Amino acid sequence: MLNKSYLLCRDIFKEHAKTYYLGAVLFNKPKFRHICAFYGFARVIDNIIDEKPDLSLEKKRVILLEIETFLFTILNEKNVYLGSVSYLDNFGIKDNIHLKLFFDILPAVINTFQEINITEEIVRSFFKSMRMDLYKFRYKTTSELEDYMNGSAEIIGEVMYSIIEDNNSFEMVDYAYALGRSFQLTNFIRDIREDFEMKPNRIYIPIDCQEDFEVNLENEIPRIINGTIKEEEFQNVKDLIKSEIEKVEVIYEFAQVGIDKLEDRENINLSKVLYSSIHNKIRENDYDVFSQRCHLTFWEKIRISYCLLSWYNIFRFIINYISYSYFF
Repeated sequence: MLNKSYLLCRDIFKEHAKTYYLGAVLFNKPKFRHICAFYGFARVIDNIIDEKPDLSLEKKRVILLEIETFLFTILNEKNVYLGSVSYLDNFGIKDNIHLKLFFDILPAVINTFQEINITEEIVRSFFKSMRMDLYKFRYKTTSELEDYMNGSAEIIGEVMYSIIEDNNSFEMVDYAYALGRSFQLTNFIRDIREDFEMKPNRIYIPIDCQEDFEVNLENEIPRIINGTIKEEEFQNVKDLIKSEIEKVEVIYEFAQVGIDKLEDRENINLSKVLYSSIHNKIRENDYDVFSQRCHLTFWEKIRISYCLLSWYNIFRFIINYISYSYFF
């Protein structure tokens, strides 16, 4: 049951995070399995919140609370057999179709949480940010957005650091926070249209940043999509996006200082370079993130990987990719 659960987490990781996946395959199998489990955990819950149009916001809040309660019950009762149907029946949510995938990955998630000692504070922070996505759809200030990113991005970086490094350094956690934050900020920029087209629609670029460029994305995104926006107004939006990219790249530079201090730095550096290269695709498209989704092709990722990695790690990358993808 445990191996099957890790395999499912691997499949979720490979399907939904193609860029992260390529960087992660450089890790040894135990670390790779933990990365898959934590990513699977975060992705499954995020999908319940973002991709279940048949559920009301209130129902999603109830499900999120049920998951959080159930998860901590399991973590606090370490001897509970996860496959016990009667135990799950006592919770009354085993047969909920929206939670089925969560229960399928649960053995791997619990095993990883316990082996790498993920703290309750980290998990609570994650759930706090997930709840924010169910009631907060606009951010007035950068400070407000940073509060959200603490649980949705920074703690992801902290968990990744705890997986790949045995020592615990407050200084290195700051770098891990920065890397997690920069990845998510890149997402926010690339996915402006996608986030706006969600139900309810979301805008993650803070209003105070928009005002600096006389932009109101609430009004202007629909006019960009339907082609009725004036050229000078669209240019203001592009200038805003350019500015946001420049801010994120400063954070990437700070995170790079921490990456360079890691013993096994090529793995994380590959993920960082692959993800930050999305900015180059946005530049090539003249900062228009609305007409198409800016992303690297598989072969562009392979080319970057070839240029970055040592011959030893190129060989290890190929062997691990085949092994983890087909013989897990």
